[in-house]
Amino acid sequence: MVFRATFRAAILSTALVLCSAMHASARPAEPIFSTAERESIVKWWQSENRYRVELAEVDGQKGPFAARLTPDASTWLLAYTKAVSGSVKIAPTQTAKASNSGDTKGWEDWLSARVKHDWQTARAEAQRRNTALLTAPSEALSADDTTLSPAPTSTPSRKVRKPSRAQDAPINIPPHPGPAPQSLIDTLGAPPVIASVVAPNRHVIHFDIENRTIEMLDNVRLPERYAYYRFPRGVNSVGAPTSTIVDETVRAKELFAEAGLSDTARKAFTAISRLEGTFEASQTYDTGYVSIGFIQFTTGPDGDGSLIRALVDEKTASPDAFVEDFHRYGIDVTTDGKITVIDPKSGAELVGTDAVKCMVDDPRLVGVFVHAGRYSIKWMAAQVRAAYKVYWPMDGEITLQLGGNSTSCKVSDIVQSEAGITTLLDRKINRGNIREFPDVVNRIAKSHGCETLSDIQKYEKEIVAAMRYRVDFLKSNDLGQPAEPPADNKDPRVTRSQDSGRDTRSAGSIPSRAAKPRSKRGG
Repeated sequence: MVFRATFRAAILSTALVLCSAMHASARPAEPIFSTAERESIVKWWQSENRYRVELAEVDGQKGPFAARLTPDASTWLLAYTKAVSGSVKIAPTQTAKASNSGDTKGWEDWLSARVKHDWQTARAEAQRRNTALLTAPSEALSADDTTLSPAPTSTPSRKVRKPSRAQDAPINIPPHPGPAPQSLIDTLGAPPVIASVVAPNRHVIHFDIENRTIEMLDNVRLPERYAYYRFPRGVNSVGAPTSTIVDETVRAKELFAEAGLSDTARKAFTAISRLEGTFEASQTYDTGYVSIGFIQFTTGPDGDGSLIRALVDEKTASPDAFVEDFHRYGIDVTTDGKITVIDPKSGAELVGTDAVKCMVDDPRLVGVFVHAGRYSIKWMAAQVRAAYKVYWPMDGEITLQLGGNSTSCKVSDIVQSEAGITTLLDRKINRGNIREFPDVVNRIAKSHGCETLSDIQKYEKEIVAAMRYRVDFLKSNDLGQPAEPPADNKDPRVTRSQDSGRDTRSAGSIPSRAAKPRSKRGG
């Protein structure tokens, strides 16, 4: 069955946000691209069948409509997270919940009910619109049913996915919880609608090399209370998984050897990349703005984030590969370390903030990173080297108080196991630092009366447990583990509550949390 002509016409009438209209005047002081190069890049992007946008059937549904978290709600949820967690940093894999006492009494009960109500309402409305689209006469469709998504050029294939029979079952909508607690409104403002109905698009880019095709989806599906969603037009490509774990391990060994890094570094980064993405993983929907690769390097809002380190690495180490992977398609970096792109529509050369906005608005540029991450060994190796330079935590200098004396050492003098290194790497990647580490070590050293580095090294497992962030790597069978601490002279008062101010259970007893959406996100 094809979609109604009126539906297609209404969708096509929605205006596409163009980078050229917003940023055509933005140019670097000294252009990186010549006039001839800019003309060639625009001509390539505008060639026939290079790029198309089509409605995408998602979530196993019949029809294009789906329920999605709203960016306004996600922004409000981040403010809620900060308000209820105080000074404690909440990992992106966790959901912050207010206590049912004091100033936040009633907040969590009300919000939980509101989230359920809004999501079920949006799901029921998506179901209604899909049913109307597929069964009702064309004239029965209203503009409200169809003007939800930016200008697709084609409709989705009816053979993409078989719908679930459960889709046709009625969706139960819980009652609206009523007005929010006044204290919640006074603190954070009125909560916006949590979920709404959208029509996700599939963005398809065709590369001439061996007829390669890249596909990405916008209006990304996220957890119901994800606090970092910002851009509905932002796309997501998780990457094509390798066929087997053996293949993945072999390729990782080759890449880390190419990058000149140790097997320990390979194991640690490989473990973290399972929380972040593949070398081709790319997304532009959240507070990282443009996030790329196996550790999700980001541009940040100003185009000078960690992604620049990876681009500069390839440009320096493999200049010919960099031209083939990025420059020829309109992506480069300035000498002062900012992303630079050619707007595929206008040919304008954009730098920094304007370049980032263009990449979020125009998925074609992000598709270039997906393509390079899938096929370029030089770009993969550049990601590995840059990740090591930016995030490797083991060479940091710290000062400890041992036996009443100040002792300077490196992080690697304390943590030496693969599980421990990976735990610190997880914090460094997701939070940008391991600044809690000296305090944690000093507390545990004091509790056990440690007077030398060799003394505190015996308690590495306790230190690692206290530093855990997203995943408990002490339970990983793929990583070397620290030795058990001595059975005597252990002080049970050293708990995770002392290290994070949040959990009153002992560090070693906290169960692992399953990782949800990857990525390190700022406020």
